[in-house]
Amino acid sequence: MIRNSLSIAVCAVLFLFSFSLIGQSKAQKISIKATNSFAYCGGVDPGDDEIKRLATPVAMKNTMLFVRRGTYNDVNSKIIGAGKTDTSGNVVFSLDTGTYVVVGKAKLDKKLHDEYLKRYKYKTELNGPVNKECLDKWLKQPLTVIHVKENGPATFTFNILVPCNFEGPPCVNFYNMSYPP
Repeated sequence: MIRNSLSIAVCAVLFLFSFSLIGQSKAQKISIKATNSFAYCGGVDPGDDEIKRLATPVAMKNTMLFVRRGTYNDVNSKIIGAGKTDTSGNVVFSLDTGTYVVVGKAKLDKKLHDEYLKRYKYKTELNGPVNKECLDKWLKQPLTVIHVKENGPATFTFNILVPCNFEGPPCVNFYNMSYPP
């Protein structure tokens, strides 16, 4: 009788354990290739070859990338992966199935966001005040969103178009600026 009860209990535990494994996934090696391309920012017509060269993606070399779960960059969410791209712009993460965002160092936390809010709070003769709503949206925007699926693609590629204001902060309008020819 005790032996039968023990056998039933063991079977019940194994049965319940098998259900707890349903829906769990094994981490997959996910490769990400990160590239940049550049906008033509005006001036003397550079010709078609230069326009094509600027538009051609190049590797984001030696760049730290961070991964969080979700569909937007929530700076309060835990970083679950961090890696540095190689000279070809590739980095590998070990991720379970799910949706993730990839962010760079600038959006790892609110430090840069808050610095821009403080530094560009007021209009000056060189720039207008920072647009807080725009800056809040900027902080939430990841470099890319990836969807890791069981038996899905293991390689993801994204390209960042670097705008003409590549050195300035986002969400601030500058004027009375002269650019070199």
